[in-house]
Amino acid sequence: MMTARRACVAASFALASCGSGSSSEIPEDLRVDYNDVAAGNCASPAGGASDLRLEPNFTAELFRWRDSRGCAVRVDVIQNMFGDSDHCNKGALEIMQVGATLGEPISSGGRWFYWDPDNALHREVGGTDEVSTSDLPETALDSGFRRGALELWTDPARPDRILRVDGTRVQVLQQDTSGLVFCA
Repeated sequence: MMTARRACVAASFALASCGSGSSSEIPEDLRVDYNDVAAGNCASPAGGASDLRLEPNFTAELFRWRDSRGCAVRVDVIQNMFGDSDHCNKGALEIMQVGATLGEPISSGGRWFYWDPDNALHREVGGTDEVSTSDLPETALDSGFRRGALELWTDPARPDRILRVDGTRVQVLQQDTSGLVFCA
């Protein structure tokens, strides 16, 4: 039943906007713009993370990530959105879906992660942490993906989380294996 619920809700994220107020919270330069010709000017291997010819047209308000060259990354490689207060009363929840391996399309076996600064899910699945960059694990690796000042890191020793580095702070996004970030 959890799989069916997750698939249904995942489809609703892909097909409809989640909440009514999120677009004003996403800075213009980070918002996905499907008409942005400049975003597609990067040479990318066919089928690569920045091959925007293959990018699906989602209607949800999504953040735009960039690769280590500054090229736009397809939203089906890193899908990142707010689950704002209209999203099942979950506060400032931010949701991210990536492929089985970061940098692969979500169709390769998508994994869901969440950033929960208001601890809306804390009672049910555990809160997210924010730590200092001095506390980054030695096994952590910079993926090269960027969203503004945010750097996306992984830790092969802890595949159940993704790390977002912002200057001296590290946001620890937890993997959602419970389905509780979806309330449909």
